[in-house]
Amino acid sequence: MITAEVFSIKIVVSWLKQILIYFFWCALSCFLCLIKFPGVAKNLWAEDATVGLQMAIQKPFPEDFFDPYTGYLDFQLHLISNLVSIFPIRFSSYVNFILVVMVYGFLTKVSFDILRSLGVNKHLAFLVAMTLVASPSVNYEGLGNATNLHYYGLAVCLLFILSIDFQKLTIPRLLYFGVLAPLSVPLLLPLTLVLLAKLRKLYTQRRILIFSVLFLLSNFTQLLFVMLSFRNNRGDWLEKAGIAEISYLAIHRVVAVNLIPFAGSIVKEDVVVDNGNTTAPFSSYVIFVIGVCITLVTLLMLKRLKANHTISKLNLETLFLFALPGFATVGIIFSPEGRYSVAFSFWFLTTIVLLIKFTKKPKKLVERSVFALITLSLLTSSGVESLRSEGPEWRSQADFQRAKCLNNSKENFEIIVLPTKSPWDKIPIKFKIPCEKAINIY
Repeated sequence: MITAEVFSIKIVVSWLKQILIYFFWCALSCFLCLIKFPGVAKNLWAEDATVGLQMAIQKPFPEDFFDPYTGYLDFQLHLISNLVSIFPIRFSSYVNFILVVMVYGFLTKVSFDILRSLGVNKHLAFLVAMTLVASPSVNYEGLGNATNLHYYGLAVCLLFILSIDFQKLTIPRLLYFGVLAPLSVPLLLPLTLVLLAKLRKLYTQRRILIFSVLFLLSNFTQLLFVMLSFRNNRGDWLEKAGIAEISYLAIHRVVAVNLIPFAGSIVKEDVVVDNGNTTAPFSSYVIFVIGVCITLVTLLMLKRLKANHTISKLNLETLFLFALPGFATVGIIFSPEGRYSVAFSFWFLTTIVLLIKFTKKPKKLVERSVFALITLSLLTSSGVESLRSEGPEWRSQADFQRAKCLNNSKENFEIIVLPTKSPWDKIPIKFKIPCEKAINIY
């Protein structure tokens, strides 16, 4: 009897410890977001408001989850938006930010746990997990909103699948990586091949089999939805980008961004393609050459690598292929945008730190050098960006619009959302719902 009570107490203590660690990662993610974008919680990002929240309020649940506004399912955005719609509308921006940070906390904690289970130095594992939120690859568009949250899920999901035989397959992890992540972006479809390759040896393990079934069914649903959407709306979804531009950006946004100081300041607009000639600042070429050298050294280390019992050579080669050639492929098909590089730069950095594990001498020196490079890259390339820190506040606009609606209920409740200084948006982006609905949920 005493033994059973002691065992129960240990379970409770273990759960409380995990919850406290999770909230630590949430607090750290929140801090990093606020450092880069001090006003990130004061207004909603464009699609968070005009797609997610607007649909959650105006459409019955779960009809909004299957709206083909981007041609694919995005369950994360709509789930968060539906939760936000439960609260008074004047607090929507704050609630949205808190929920996004809670997902960041989950993903950073999982990535840290995975890296530690693979034998990565705890300080290095902590720093790499932190780059999910702090990386210079995360520009004003990617961080602090539910719209681009699926790229973070994509980043951790590949690492989760590659190391699935070493992980604790808890219910939150099963549901997030098995259902929510693949139903939020079609870029997880290639990961089914990786999972099937792993499944050949692990199909006898019950939880891994359950995860595999969930993941494959979710990806099949996503694929079916994408095919139907593409059939019904064959727009010009392919953005033309030159090979020179994609090569340049692949090295900068995947390789250099987390490892070379000041590299994170390089953005797509620094490249000018004119009649096949690519021009950029001289410093960009220097960073590009260093990035190519890092890539070649990584390839050489992968070639010399021998099999290991914790993570195989094949797994590391898979990470590398998904990182650099993966970004180039996405860049050719869609566009080499900065928000896409969140996952690809994380995969390349993870490849580097896992390769360090197999370095014989001087291992400690290599670990410290990489730790210093990552830290310097984060410090020298991360600054406050005005596109997310300046502009009208959600709550003050909501108060004004409510007063207007009380005077004339036939008008629309309108709030200007971010980005308000976007060069491609001449007209301010507005969240619009009928006054009657706005007053009811105010």
